[in-house]
Parts: sequence; structure tokens; C-alpha cells
Amino acid sequence: MLLFLGLSACAPAAPAVSPVTPVEATAITKVSVSAPLPAEPSAEDQRVAGVVPLWLPNFYASLHELDAGRRQRHVRVLWFGDSHTAADFWTQAVRDPLQARFGTGGAGLVLLGLQMYRHGQAHVSRTGQWRIIPRSPSATWPQQDGFLGLAGMGAAPTTADASVTLELPGGLEWARGPLRWELLYRLPELTSTFAVQSGDVHRRVLAGAGQVRPSGLSSMVVETRGNVSLTVDALVDAPELFGVIVEAEAAGLVIDTLGINGARAATLLAWDADPWVEEVKARDPALVVLAYGTNEVGDSAEVSVYREQYTHLLGRLRAAAPGADCLLLGPTDRVGRDWITDPRVVLIDEAQASLAKDLGCAFFSTLGAMGGPGSLRRWAFGNPRLARRDRVHLLASGYRKLGAAIANQMLESYAARYPDAERAQ
Repeated sequence: MLLFLGLSACAPAAPAVSPVTPVEATAITKVSVSAPLPAEPSAEDQRVAGVVPLWLPNFYASLHELDAGRRQRHVRVLWFGDSHTAADFWTQAVRDPLQARFGTGGAGLVLLGLQMYRHGQAHVSRTGQWRIIPRSPSATWPQQDGFLGLAGMGAAPTTADASVTLELPGGLEWARGPLRWELLYRLPELTSTFAVQSGDVHRRVLAGAGQVRPSGLSSMVVETRGNVSLTVDALVDAPELFGVIVEAEAAGLVIDTLGINGARAATLLAWDADPWVEEVKARDPALVVLAYGTNEVGDSAEVSVYREQYTHLLGRLRAAAPGADCLLLGPTDRVGRDWITDPRVVLIDEAQASLAKDLGCAFFSTLGAMGGPGSLRRWAFGNPRLARRDRVHLLASGYRKLGAAIANQMLESYAARYPDAERAQ
């Protein structure tokens, strides 16, 4: 599973969000590789495709509190999705301009112990051997005890020499001040233990230590100033690590990247609802993004089944965060061997737009932002190249282009709602 290279065995969901206007049905024409590349869509074409300002009133109100210096809590975004999300290029392209505008609250949840993992604001390295929890994170059926943390996955060591280090890159202004590191874990045996080191802090964690959260996960908090790394080592009897939440002292924007390679919206429904709801509640998000659809394009289920799935999923999210806005990102373009857009891309894009309207969410048509059916071929063979030629994934440049489009829409929508807002100094 090579998340940041986009080489997953399962096609990921390429979501993006637009308002609640459904994408206009567009005829899907056959395109041969030797044919001329389609022209870039006009501004009017993009408008018709649903690329319009995003209506996220509660999220913008929270940002406005930051703007006015009235908010002491972070404004958090939980962004769930597939490998398009997991690579953190797309999310980072939204994170960067929003944090530049409203302040950086930190890196958010960073996972530990995974073989291939990328985060735009943190570097994670490991030694020894580890196993992923659960065995198949993207599965749509219950696994183990269904208790899988906020991101739906974690890791446990399998050799005595295992260790993992999270380091924040140099030059991050927000990392120079006080930092709060919250390690989330579970000790499956009475003999399970591990050590934590960060600057002058050295702690040994034993069974029964730490704070037990309402979800059942344990947590320990380390507060540092000027230290930009945390190491977990001396792991005994397979403690299970579900990530570290890294946040700054000063209030700002935080985006948790919560993607799983090959995931579908139904993946989240396979998790035990109660503890997951508690973990969402603990993050207190102002916005939840659901970026699925690309993997569903390759499935055979009727598109109508997604209405029930999203209804149940949003029910769980609203139980956890009733004041949070929601944003659905539709699938990216996806093609077959002949580079013809799969008809299910358009059907799922339209279905999600309709669902968003009915369920009170904003919607972003990733397909529309890319240029509609046939756009993946242009992105894969154009200059500059924006997509891989595996007929599913984008290049980092393509994800950044989509992220910039979403961030621009958010900033423009915010400015329209609060035209006189200025960042408090």
C-alpha cells in the first residue's frame, strides 16, 4: 500500500466539494489515446459543473471568531477519505492557505508505525517490525472488536527493537512555541508497556496509567516548548498506538487527515459506532469532510445504496458534532483501459450532489473541477502532467490543484460572508 505514490491495489476515492447544485449530466464520449486532448473547461463550464462557492456557515463563523481574536479554541476539520486523502497532498493544499490566513493550530492527528505514511506537517520514521490494525483497514465489514480509533487504523510492534519517532520539520513557526502532544493508545495485556521521550520528558507507560477517554482509548499528554520530536520505544507485549495529536498553544486551524487506502464511505460504518462517535466528539470539529466515491465507481452496487450509507454516517457524525458543517467531495474522473470515463463516475457525482442537498451538506464536484468526463486523460497526458497513468490516481501536482480550488472557494465564500473581516494582530 503506497499511499503517497498512489499505488494502492484498490482504487481510492477522489472527493472534492461543491455546493448543493447537482452536476449537469454530460454525455460520456469515447476518447482514444491518440486523439487530441480536450480543451480546458471554460469558467462557465466549471460553473455549470458545480464549481461554485461553498456554503459552510458554522465553519466560517468559527474562523471569524479566530479573525476577531475572540476564540481560544482551535478550529478543527476532520477530513475522511480514501488514498486521495491519505497521501495528504490534497489536504495539505487546503491546510496551507487556510492556516496562513487564520493561523496554524498544529498538525492534528498523526498516525504512527505504518509502513508507508506521509503527513505534510510531520515526518514519521520507525524501526523494527510492526503490524497494522486492523488487518484490512479499508474493509466494509467489522474487524477485531471494531474499536479502531478516530482514523480507523493503528499499529502495534511485533519485534523487540521496534520504535517510532514523530518529528516536525524545521522552520515551522508554530512549532517554536508551546506544543501539546497527546498520544492515543491501548495496552492489550497487563504486561504491555512502552516509553515516551520528548526533549527533557522521559516517561514509562504501564497498564492502568494514563487517562482513559470515553471511547475506551487511553491517552497521555506531553507538553513541550521548543522541542519538535517525540519518540515511542521500549515497547513490550504489543501496545497498540492510534496516533499522536500535535497542536500549538495558540488557537488556529487544524486539519486531521483521516484517509485510508481503498476506503469507501461504508468503511466507516463497519467501525463500532459508540467509541468512534466519542473520538469525533473529543476533536470538537467545526467541519467534517467526506471524500469518497472513486472506489465506489469500481463496485457493482446500485448507486441508490449510497443514500442510506451517507444518511447513517452523517447521523453518527451529527451525534458527535451537532454544530459542525459537512462537506461531501465527489469522485475524481476514473477511466477504463480505453481511457473512457466510467459512467458510474457521473452517476455517483450526481447522487452525492443530491444527497448533500437533502442532508444539509455542501458539495464539491471534483469531476467538475477537473473538467468533466474525459479530464483524467488530459491530466495524465497533458503538459504539465497532473495525473498518473494508472487511470485512477493523480500526481501530487493534481491533488494540489484540486486543494487550491477548494481553499480558494472557502476563502472567497468566507470573504463574501464577512467582507470587513481582518486577521486580528
